[in-house]
Amino acid sequence: MKKYLAVVITALTSLLGMQSAEALAVSDIELSSSLNQQLDARIFLLSATESELHSLKVSVQQAESGTQGNMKLEHEVVEDGERPYIKITSKDAVREPVLNLQIELSWSTGRLLREYALIIDPQ
Repeated sequence: MKKYLAVVITALTSLLGMQSAEALAVSDIELSSSLNQQLDARIFLLSATESELHSLKVSVQQAESGTQGNMKLEHEVVEDGERPYIKITSKDAVREPVLNLQIELSWSTGRLLREYALIIDPQ
């Protein structure tokens, strides 16, 4: 009986661990703009539940201000179709080929901080 109970407890513990492994995650950044254009980028939210999306707060900043200066970045969470994403845009054109972004996501049960380095094609 004790051996059976130990197996059940081990199985339940591993199942609880699997639930936490499916927390909110983000994809690589997808860039849809070129140099000397307004920034247009997307970051897909992976494994996001409805409750995580409803309590989600997003902050987007330039990680370091080099020759690019401090661009005014705008962002919004878009729940279009099956994959929600963060859309990041700028009013000003991107003038330098490298842009470093820092993204902070916080929701009711967690927090995620990620940096992206964009190498922008001059086309």
